[in-house]
Amino acid sequence: MRAGGIVKYFIEYLGGYRMINRLEEVKQRFNKWYSENANVTQYGIEEYFTEVMYNEAVTLQRDYEASAIEIGEFVIALNDFIEEVLNSTELLLASYERQFESACSMKEPTRSRFLSNIMDEMERKFKIPRQESNEFDAANPEVMALYSRVSSARDL
Repeated sequence: MRAGGIVKYFIEYLGGYRMINRLEEVKQRFNKWYSENANVTQYGIEEYFTEVMYNEAVTLQRDYEASAIEIGEFVIALNDFIEEVLNSTELLLASYERQFESACSMKEPTRSRFLSNIMDEMERKFKIPRQESNEFDAANPEVMALYSRVSSARDL
C-alpha cells in the first residue's frame, strides 16, 4: 500500500470513528431530553429528531468538514436509532396509556369505539395473538396489563 493509500485509510477510519462518537452524543442528548420530558408524545419525539438531524448534518459539514458520504452514513445510522426509539415498547405503552386516559373521559358509545381502536392498534403493533396465549402474556406482561385494562373499560 502506498503512503497516500495509508493516509486515506486513516482519514476514512477516523471519519467513521468521529461519526460513531457523534451518534453516541446524539443518543445521550436524546436520553437526557426524554427523561426531562416524560410526557412527550411520539409526534414530539419526531419533531425533536427532525431538528436534531438537520442541526447535526450542518455541524458535521461545517465543523468536521464531513463528506456527503459520511453525512449520509450518519443520517442512516441516526434513522435506525430513531426507528428503534419510536418502536420501543416503553414509548408505545406510554402513548397508549395517554390515549386510554383520554378515552375514559369520553361519553358512550364514543368511548367504547375509541377503546376498541386502541386495542386494534395494540394488536397490530405488539402482534398480540387473536387467541389467548399464556406464552405471549408471560413474555409481555406490561403490554397485556394495559390491553386488559382497555378491554375491561369498554361498555359492550
